[in-house]
Amino acid sequence: MPVPSFHKERAGRPQVQAGHVIQIPELGERRAQEVRGRESWHTRFTVKGGIPFYKVNNRLESWIDTRTFESLRFVQDLEEGSRDRERYYEIYPERATYSEQGEVERAIRATMTRASADLNRIDYRALDKGARTQYDTAKRFIQQAEDAIRMKNLPFAKNLADKAAVLAAQLGPRQ
Repeated sequence: MPVPSFHKERAGRPQVQAGHVIQIPELGERRAQEVRGRESWHTRFTVKGGIPFYKVNNRLESWIDTRTFESLRFVQDLEEGSRDRERYYEIYPERATYSEQGEVERAIRATMTRASADLNRIDYRALDKGARTQYDTAKRFIQQAEDAIRMKNLPFAKNLADKAAVLAAQLGPRQ
């Protein structure tokens, strides 16, 4: 079971910070997680505390390849005073690039919008039974992609959006 490490600092009387780092998985699970097919360790660093009129509640998470020790994913959730910001990065060390959630999410949403537009141009009543099943499946993939984005599972959302776009494009010429 991972052992949390704790760090506390004080500035004068009020406690300013308290933080800890743990390696996930918790509760005795000894398996590493997979990120894009690569075995990785998942770590979390949290900082909580503050003074009477200023609170801090930060969370930093990282997924690190167990073989190469390269970072594969990074999540930063900062709540400092009245500011609240979350960043999500997918890191591709083999290409020496990264993408921020905003970019990836915009691309996924563009695919979903294109698929929806294709489906909206189709007269559902004119479709045969097989084509209706395909149409319904594409609609379901779009909804599931939306749910996956909400849960921040962007690779799954992209997969679903791509499938919806393919199905919608295949239905297009049948009008």
